[in-house]
Amino acid sequence: MIQLPPALAKIEAYNLMATPVWSVQEGISIKGAIKLLLEKKVSGMPVLDQNKRLIGIITEQDLLRQAASYDGQEAITYTPRPIYVFPQTPLAEILQIFYQQHFKRIPVVNQNQTVVGIISRRDVLQKLINQA
Repeated sequence: MIQLPPALAKIEAYNLMATPVWSVQEGISIKGAIKLLLEKKVSGMPVLDQNKRLIGIITEQDLLRQAASYDGQEAITYTPRPIYVFPQTPLAEILQIFYQQHFKRIPVVNQNQTVVGIISRRDVLQKLINQA
């Protein structure tokens, strides 16, 4: 586990997460997902089931691959079973996920698997610079 100075060790996911979270529903078309990513100016989004629970992540890279192979009307394919954190997850654990997994974003969910926020690497950097 990463050792942080005491002031940073107290930071938890809820101190870092961005809200609202832009997301897509399972079954959205490739074109629909691309339009939403571009409109919201984000590079990836959580994928939710009909009960609004987290089931995956879709990224620009995923959509580039799919857009080049299909006509855009097909439903997206996404990374299933994404890694996520809870609002009380400590910064050290969040940093460990970013270091080990090379992710650009981590969803924050509640006990029902409902997305309540999202943490990007930029969110962490902003918090770190503000703490300095």
